[in-house]
Amino acid sequence: MSARIDLSALIQKRLVPLIADLEEVVHRNGYLRVLAVTILSLGFVGVLGQVLGVTWLRTTYATMAGGLFVLASAVAFASTKRLRERIIRSESILHDYADAMRSNTALVIDEWHEEIDVEENGDVFVRRRYVLEALR
Repeated sequence: MSARIDLSALIQKRLVPLIADLEEVVHRNGYLRVLAVTILSLGFVGVLGQVLGVTWLRTTYATMAGGLFVLASAVAFASTKRLRERIIRSESILHDYADAMRSNTALVIDEWHEEIDVEENGDVFVRRRYVLEALR
């Protein structure tokens, strides 16, 4: 039982920040750029290992680059899934707001008060107060 708790704590302490950093890199640079760099590094290490004839170099770095590619793909997929959910949620909020704003009654502005303050440093503050009346 203790080994499972230690493994969980290790994953939370080491792997979660790594995935968060990779997610930030994918978000900042874009999925295609990260994919292209990963494929380029795989190809470069493969060619370098082939030219030098060092099998362990080719195997080690290709394995690391392949693992990085799989991790970056998972992060990119999770990011796009989260983005799709956020877009759906935003659309739902906007549709609910638009439905609530619909009104069949006409509105008339009964009073309109507007104050404009210009400060010495150039900042401008505008205050408006409307009094609306619904016609039936």
